[in-house]
Amino acid sequence: MTAVAERVEELADFRAWARELRDDRIAQRSLPPMVRLWDGNYSYRGRCCSELDAAFPWELNDTGIGDLTLPIDFDDERATFLAHWILDEEARGTRDVNITVDKDGGRWSGLMESATLNRDPKGDTVTVTFKHDYEHLKNVHCAPNPFLPMAVVQFPKVFMLAGPAIHTLKTALFLNLLRLQVTGFSLPADPLNPAAWTGMTFTNWPIVVKPGSILEDSSPWTIVTSRMKSWHDMAAPVLDDAELYVECRRWLTGDPPPWDGAPTLRNGTLVVDIIDKSGFREGTSLAGSLITGLARTVADTIGDDVEDSYDLITGEPTPPEGYRIPNQLRTLAAHPHVVYRDGEVTGIQQSSFTRKAAGPCRISTGGKSAPFVNEMIKAAVNYGGDVLGDNILIPGLGFSIGSLGMAIDAFIHGMYEDVLLSYNSTYLAQRAAESGWARLQETIVPGINQAYVLSAVMALRARRRETDPETAFDLSIVDAGPFLIGDQGQGHWFHGDRIGGTNKYLGTRVFVRRCRHLEIAWGRDTPLSWKAQMGDLRSKKDPLSRGLGMLAETMSWLQEGVGIL
Repeated sequence: MTAVAERVEELADFRAWARELRDDRIAQRSLPPMVRLWDGNYSYRGRCCSELDAAFPWELNDTGIGDLTLPIDFDDERATFLAHWILDEEARGTRDVNITVDKDGGRWSGLMESATLNRDPKGDTVTVTFKHDYEHLKNVHCAPNPFLPMAVVQFPKVFMLAGPAIHTLKTALFLNLLRLQVTGFSLPADPLNPAAWTGMTFTNWPIVVKPGSILEDSSPWTIVTSRMKSWHDMAAPVLDDAELYVECRRWLTGDPPPWDGAPTLRNGTLVVDIIDKSGFREGTSLAGSLITGLARTVADTIGDDVEDSYDLITGEPTPPEGYRIPNQLRTLAAHPHVVYRDGEVTGIQQSSFTRKAAGPCRISTGGKSAPFVNEMIKAAVNYGGDVLGDNILIPGLGFSIGSLGMAIDAFIHGMYEDVLLSYNSTYLAQRAAESGWARLQETIVPGINQAYVLSAVMALRARRRETDPETAFDLSIVDAGPFLIGDQGQGHWFHGDRIGGTNKYLGTRVFVRRCRHLEIAWGRDTPLSWKAQMGDLRSKKDPLSRGLGMLAETMSWLQEGVGIL
């Protein structure tokens, strides 16, 4: 009986501790974000405490644009010194202005794009626009050969790297950062292994890549190519296809080390990592029910590696060990658990729910024959013509006409060029079965591209993903209602995680999508709020912009001369 009483007392103590911990976490949600401004050298300049309006969005693998409105007063310069400091570019020493916004483990950091002084009878203000630090990855270009001096020689003409997607993309970024920061080095076997770079320090680099072992990388294999494209442009199709998440986080003095064994970095160093927050290739939840729970599926490719199929994972449930870390909140890619329920009692303040229909059931691309097809036909024509000419004797002269190969090829070259194997065409059988009899038939990837090469397959997959059926929902959410929003173990979910949502008109059905847009906003007259967008409705993009973008990508492939890929 004593043992039972002790057990009951332990449970009561645990219950009281858990409730106190949750109350503390909820109370912290009401605290405003910590907004700090830094100069171009990341020297601290001040903390914003009088902002009138602020909004800072995280965009999935892209640059979010943040806005900050500060009061400015000529007669009270001391109270509005940050607005004066931002406006007075000549007096601050460096032209660049940097910002960090910290809230519940999440950190938005960026650099100033513009500052505007607004004169108004109600009070003057300075509106500052910031670009998220992901913008730096759009300004690191992948040289054809990062080991040779750019102004002297670049051979081969195209940068090419193959391997698991995460390791390959991080290595490409690291090598070009190395090119920009160091001269005269030799490449170790594994560039992302810090132990391999003995005698070299990275502590003064403005951007560093978080190390990682290629042996522990389970992401899909890929080949990346570039001829001075930005790292973002090169990586975007791979990131989208493998559903990877690029994390750009500023390391500030006092933060935990960015990785185990990391050296002491300079304050403000941008640490870049690529994370698989999706897990769709290894097993995750894409849908489910409030009654039976979330179903786990694993993706595989079908239809010439263009179309994806999802197989249900059955068997005994396995306990997710990653959730059993004391005082750490999170969402695991393989086992998402956050579901916002639409109803009378909910943490959703406002929402929209969109369902997009599927596109055509056949996708084609090409225009030029597969590699070496034209060359083999030309060689056969030349050889056959030469043999034919050598066997035609001129009457009365006793010798043959001679080689006719080049003459025959010049005559018929236009007839056979780009005729055989000049188009990739993939039929999406699964989509056709789901669409019905009166479905859309076919779409062509815009531009000119070579068939049966890696770039053609990537173009087909990109077009397929763009025309996939999709369910997306936008949520304005109350933090701690009931889930906590935060990063670094301080929230149940954050940007890039899979989040579930229901719609009261669709019963108990749960849709699980990645968070592609997360925005924190607050103001002097408006309470702090979170807005999130789950899913991706790429078809809403302007058709002309989308077509020009795809055409530009196709032409870049041609200009790089990577037809054999």
